[in-house]
Amino acid sequence: MPSAEAKLKKNRCANCLDCPSCNHSLTTRATSVALTDAKSPEKKTTKKVYYLACGLCRWTSRDIGLTDKESASVDGRNMKTTMQKGPKTDEPEVTPVSKIPPSDEVDPLPSKFYTQPLVLEKVTTLAQRLNRPEFASNQVEGLYPRHKHLVIKRSQRCRDCEHNLSKPEYNPSSIKFKIQLVALQHIPDIRIYLVPKLHHERESIVTILLSNPSQEPMEIQLEALNHPPSTGMVFGKQNLPGNTDIKGLTT
Repeated sequence: MPSAEAKLKKNRCANCLDCPSCNHSLTTRATSVALTDAKSPEKKTTKKVYYLACGLCRWTSRDIGLTDKESASVDGRNMKTTMQKGPKTDEPEVTPVSKIPPSDEVDPLPSKFYTQPLVLEKVTTLAQRLNRPEFASNQVEGLYPRHKHLVIKRSQRCRDCEHNLSKPEYNPSSIKFKIQLVALQHIPDIRIYLVPKLHHERESIVTILLSNPSQEPMEIQLEALNHPPSTGMVFGKQNLPGNTDIKGLTT
């Protein structure tokens, strides 16, 4: 997308939406509803409608009271959005600051805070409120989807020889790379496969899983840490197996 078009759309995608609960991408799901004819109640017809759903946290547009739409396009949905243009002024208006005298009289809290139980699942978190500062709703029902930010494709070069390390395709719809020489494709992945119950001054066996991301065989040598780290972490003695050389490691 050209920079002029991205600026016109306020650096947001017009078709993709983010989940207001977990910021994951929303998908459009279709469902069928049964409709009854007013003239002949016995005759029923099915109609396909669409709604938004999140595959990560199971949030749907029905949770905030949005009705299902007959069109699957996002542009046809009448929801709150920040992409609407507002009036512009050359100079910002400065409102005079008015001082409010302090008062000892404070309005009492509503009775619902004492009678109704507090449901934390219906209260928005601080991150959710800061994500939409223009609304800052304290209830989950007041959260609305927002258009996804545009992602910039960047090329990276080596600082010493200036060779290309990563170069994406120019086509914006393609996710492939012309050149992709990242270290993750050449360094083995090391993970703790089994974590036993650790006890003080007792020996425990920890299983480590090594995986080779490349197609070429590699050699790995394990060495014990003889001195405690300077980060203040808990340090223990390591006893490695007899043969610490691993050759021909494959995925």
